[in-house]
Amino acid sequence: MKMFILLSFLHLLIAFSSCNARITTPNQLLPPPVRDNQGEILTSDSRYFMLPGAGGGGVTRDLGNGTETSSSFVCPFQVVQSRKDLDPGMPVFLKPLNNQVTKITESTSLNIKFYLNPTFACADNLVWMVEGFPGTQSPFFLSTNGVEGDPLQMTSWFQIKKFNDHPTDYSYKLVFCPWGESFCSDIGIEVVDRQRRLALTLSPNNTYRFVFVKDISQGISII
Repeated sequence: MKMFILLSFLHLLIAFSSCNARITTPNQLLPPPVRDNQGEILTSDSRYFMLPGAGGGGVTRDLGNGTETSSSFVCPFQVVQSRKDLDPGMPVFLKPLNNQVTKITESTSLNIKFYLNPTFACADNLVWMVEGFPGTQSPFFLSTNGVEGDPLQMTSWFQIKKFNDHPTDYSYKLVFCPWGESFCSDIGIEVVDRQRRLALTLSPNNTYRFVFVKDISQGISII
């Protein structure tokens, strides 16, 4: 009887150890990759459009009161969703905090940077950030006044997360986590002066849901 109990205990111990080993396998701790609408993994050296699931165009820059070539225009831009359904918006580069990483994964801190011909106005204002954070005035809108590659500039770092758990639905959302995973806000849409501006939101019904579409016109780019 004692031998039976001892063998049973050893069997459970081995089973628990095997289970524990499976749980702590390094590959299983890696965050899942972010994929475009074709199921391809996103990379930091490619650029992508951010298109909504339904209604409106892609993400772009707000031209403000004038145009990019007018004297009345003032930088930086606001980050907005185009009101034109057939407008794909402006492509973006995704730059992880670890600049040695090329594959984009979920829940990884990264900068988002518009791609723009440098001859246009405000060519230096391309990196997204949360304006006015932390502060008391809300909503906190997104603008192109961010800083690339500086870990101390917390307002310029975002994360990408799956919008739902469906394995073949490559819809995503952006989140802003300035003080770690315990304090995250989704990025949603706030309509101001007929502009659909991206901003922090506390309402899950207002979260901006989108898919990544690779910019197939990309050739050799200067970043």
